[in-house]
Amino acid sequence: MNPFSLALLVLLALLAFYGSPATSTSRHAFDNYHRPVQNGFRVKLIHVDSGVSLTKFERTQRAIESGKNRMKRLSAPLMADPSADYKFMGHLEPGGNELVLPVYIGNPPVWMQLILDTGSDLIWAQSLPCKHCDLAYDDPLFFDPSNSSTFSNVSCSSELCKSLPYSKCTKGCEYQYDYGDNSTTRGYMGTDTFQFGDDGHLVPIPHIGFGCGLDNQALFLEEADGILGLGRGPLSLISQLGAKTFSYCMADGYTSFSSFFMVGSLPNISRPTISIPMMRNPYVEDVPYYYVSIEGITVGDTLIPLPNSTFEIRKDGTGGMFVDSGTTITFLEKEVFELIEVPRLIFHFKGGADLELDPESYFVEDFPVGAFCLAMMPYEVFSVLGNIQLYNMYVVYDLEKEMLIVSSSGGCGDG
Repeated sequence: MNPFSLALLVLLALLAFYGSPATSTSRHAFDNYHRPVQNGFRVKLIHVDSGVSLTKFERTQRAIESGKNRMKRLSAPLMADPSADYKFMGHLEPGGNELVLPVYIGNPPVWMQLILDTGSDLIWAQSLPCKHCDLAYDDPLFFDPSNSSTFSNVSCSSELCKSLPYSKCTKGCEYQYDYGDNSTTRGYMGTDTFQFGDDGHLVPIPHIGFGCGLDNQALFLEEADGILGLGRGPLSLISQLGAKTFSYCMADGYTSFSSFFMVGSLPNISRPTISIPMMRNPYVEDVPYYYVSIEGITVGDTLIPLPNSTFEIRKDGTGGMFVDSGTTITFLEKEVFELIEVPRLIFHFKGGADLELDPESYFVEDFPVGAFCLAMMPYEVFSVLGNIQLYNMYVVYDLEKEMLIVSSSGGCGDG
């Protein structure tokens, strides 16, 4: 057996994906806290592996392992049993290979690192007095609400508290997110000033609603102190700011460029772009994902003959494709994945947008043994466009026009 075939067999042997059931309540529009971003801000992102010496192949292997668990968590809100007793299960389990965003919280400001996540909407940071903080790295950071002069508790009658999928009121508005594998975050809700930016220019934004995590058995965190939810839900940073656009460019780690995240203003893109229509899941309420309207895939020079329904969102809420900042590799529904055989791929989207992938974004070579790893995997519930395939590209979420704007590859240096 040649090394390439062996690598593919190893990848396929890793698959064991079955989502756990979950339920959710309806979410409220967080209208009282929406406030438009005037000029926006830009922040340099930090890769969780930035302090670790890893080859591209080793990073891809880590991404495969973390991706398996993440897909289970992403499946949870789409496979809920509405007749079951209420038990909220979080939308995600981050694994390795994410990017984290540095932010200052409170007054005096406390520097923290939060995972950038478009697959959820809750913002939370580990806080004091922490009852149980089971984290994955040494010297974690904590936010102490009692030391911040700008911190305020959230009342149970507030729109913020009502927007939570699960809350209770004993000592204020308390939240609970259970991720389904004994990873949880629990605490209470508050508001405080968040400062975003870099290069000596910080933009303070007051009254950001977030969770003060006091019981965080969050084994999925690696070199991070919480999560910055960017999904469509009412609790996300994007929804709270009333932002019409946000964008990022994720450098592959092997160029001189830095990854960045922007809200409000748009990056200066001098390269060709495509505009991909986005959509919502019409069958499952409150799913925070950003779906893209994929219609087909070209392999080599041949458009794969697939039924028109292949990438449609099904009535049970499964199916479709969405872009996810926390999933590193791309997952394709099994019937499509099995047809991926040659190093040329083009994704075709509604409206004539074609995204041709760089072979280096989905074939990763292990130089010591001369084997290749396919940075894609099959999944039976839906498809996800992952980060590796979008490395060194500008990705802009235009929420007003419901468009995902993607530039050609070329690094993150001219934005």
